[in-house]
Amino acid sequence: LSTRRHPRSTLSSSSAASDVYKRQRNERDGIETLRSQLKQEERALGRQRLRFESEVEEHEAEFQIRHRQISQAEQTAESDRVKADLLRATAERDAAKIGLETANLQAERDLLEDKVMEITTLGQTV
Repeated sequence: LSTRRHPRSTLSSSSAASDVYKRQRNERDGIETLRSQLKQEERALGRQRLRFESEVEEHEAEFQIRHRQISQAEQTAESDRVKADLLRATAERDAAKIGLETANLQAERDLLEDKVMEITTLGQTV
């Protein structure tokens, strides 16, 4: 019987040890490649996250500006409604005054006409 020997640790392309070494080296290279790709993807994701955060901040700032504009517009609209109500009330009050003054003038006119008639009647009797 012949005794089987373990392969020698050699880099010779024909030995089994060389095949193991090559396989391990290829695996290490593959792992390093994957690590490198992972780091590149992490950096890319970091840049995307920063861009996203920047965009979110921009949108929040725009929202705040629009919110203030809307609030100001609502306040202006409310102020305009109050002014319109005051103008309407003033116009109604003035119309009522004019109506009252017109009624007073009409009553004075009627009194004057009555006096004219009375004087005319007295003048005719004399």
